[in-house]
Amino acid sequence: MNLKVVLVFLALSLITIFALAYVLLTSQGGSSQPPRCPSVSHSAQPWTHPGQSQLFADLSREELMAVMSFLTQKLGPGLVDAAQARPFDNCVFSVELQLPRKAAALAHLDRGSPPPAREALAIVFFGGQPQPNVTELVVGPLPRPSYMRDVTVERHGGPLPYHRRPVLRTESAQMWKHLKEVELPKAPVFLASVFNYSGSTLAGLHATPRGLRSGDRATWIALYHNISGLKNWVVAEDVVFKPVAAPWSPEHQLQRPQLTRQVLGREDLTAFLLGSPLPRYLYLASNQTNAWGHQRGYRIQIHSPFGIHMPLDSDMERALSWGRYQLAVTRRKEKESQSSSIYYQNDIWTPTMAFADFINNETLLGEDLVAWVTASFLHIPHAEDVPNTVTLGNRVGFLLRPYNFFDEDPSIFSPDSVYFEKDQNAGLCSVNHVACIPHLASCVPDLPPFSYQDF
Repeated sequence: MNLKVVLVFLALSLITIFALAYVLLTSQGGSSQPPRCPSVSHSAQPWTHPGQSQLFADLSREELMAVMSFLTQKLGPGLVDAAQARPFDNCVFSVELQLPRKAAALAHLDRGSPPPAREALAIVFFGGQPQPNVTELVVGPLPRPSYMRDVTVERHGGPLPYHRRPVLRTESAQMWKHLKEVELPKAPVFLASVFNYSGSTLAGLHATPRGLRSGDRATWIALYHNISGLKNWVVAEDVVFKPVAAPWSPEHQLQRPQLTRQVLGREDLTAFLLGSPLPRYLYLASNQTNAWGHQRGYRIQIHSPFGIHMPLDSDMERALSWGRYQLAVTRRKEKESQSSSIYYQNDIWTPTMAFADFINNETLLGEDLVAWVTASFLHIPHAEDVPNTVTLGNRVGFLLRPYNFFDEDPSIFSPDSVYFEKDQNAGLCSVNHVACIPHLASCVPDLPPFSYQDF
């Protein structure tokens, strides 16, 4: 082949390569970054206003310091740091958020009323007074407190005896020091032979209740779920078999399953004792309906195994009476905000409040309701727990599942879901975003900014 022809072809090839490279670079604006994909409107739930979350947010460091400074000013310089306090000292045991009353909170969240004042609940041990006691004080408004009020009698029906207080760190250290220096040396042979105790190989574990009777020195969780509104009904749905004559042979019977629906109108009907059968479907329904005309609600589905409860004739059972029930629904009352108390750990024989008293056969029809669920389990150690206990099959708890709460499955609004009907063109990007993948794969997705408003 003629050398000139070869050189001409090489020159044309180089020119073509440079031209293509130039076109590619200029089409991207000369930038090494790929182009941005066109913005797509995603169907998603709107973000909750960040300011509303502050209503139930934990106390900040600044708020805690403001409360402690205010208490020190009002209660005098005699307050001792709880970490060093002794039983005969005055100290602040704990400070936590005092939740606002439900009516005030809903007025702010639903109707735009001014937010209720943020307050703190302080538990103070007055060991230095002539009559030592435990006092609960509400301090507010935060972050600049100007008042405090004693809510001990309001919350517990009377004063709190000093022997009911939780144990301080110095008390635990004092007890362990006494055991190690005074009591344990009395049985050196027993400790060495049975516990292989060498002076530093024994760890202490406190147990409650402390003592044998009132004056001496299980776990319960309540969840509240707002199902849109304060007027709710407890509804039980189940399936029963009804005998019917066979149309083709009237002398024979068939068992036809039939759905039953019952509104449980009193507290005694919604208090299900431990081990008693529950309706297959039990849910709290509101007075609002979805697009299909059904009452919006939430189903309570328990998947915990039955626990065991203390005998009813025990003098400690009344303080633990919540354990009688696997599920109970009661009318909501501000004075019935919790089923137990931290003071029962130290005085379980004379409870100031018992959960069993909540169930007094009041009507539940169209009322503000609370569902109390006991999540229990029993684990007996066995060989397969070594070296670790498996979680498979050991679940405990319950589910709150939407029951006619939405008009359709809310997961269809997930950004990566595809949902189209027979009369829609699945090839359109507006209907099926997967159809746009060949185009979108060559660009960077334009994702909305992500933020997380934690509590």
